[in-house]
Amino acid sequence: MMIENNKIKLSNGGVLSTAERYLERALDSLKKGKYDDALSDLDEAVNLERRNPELYATRGYVQLGSGQSEDAENDFATALKIDPTQWIVYFARGKHAFDAGDYDTAIRHFRDGTKIAPMQPELYIFRAAAYYQKGDKKAAEREIDDALQTMQPKDKRNGIARKWKNAIKKG
Repeated sequence: MMIENNKIKLSNGGVLSTAERYLERALDSLKKGKYDDALSDLDEAVNLERRNPELYATRGYVQLGSGQSEDAENDFATALKIDPTQWIVYFARGKHAFDAGDYDTAIRHFRDGTKIAPMQPELYIFRAAAYYQKGDKKAAEREIDDALQTMQPKDKRNGIARKWKNAIKKG
């Protein structure tokens, strides 16, 4: 798939590479639920930058969402081989386990992710949710408090964390 708009885009003051533009468009497609479009763009991005672990991790995340678990695991393994600090791999694996109701596995993956990226609130929020689903209110409260500590006051994820905090208190 070719990029129709060949304008140079800037991100944080730098020029985006073609692969980064494909990644940006893939993420936009993912937000819209267009998995095939996202995967097509990520395939192109990987073809351009075969040593970019973020591209493999992101493609794996999209593949999990579209039911391609084996392909996702292959991309996750490649991403981690290139760069073991790709926290999104642990998040994606954890979310996949969470969605399947395997809360112990989800907690383990989210915990592994926080070892690499301790300031990513999503990892704590989902870990809190997993503990909540398991009926461990005390651990859920601890995790949601940790999530809130990682965020700035105007972070839009605060709303999600606060809703979980209230649900945990009531639960």
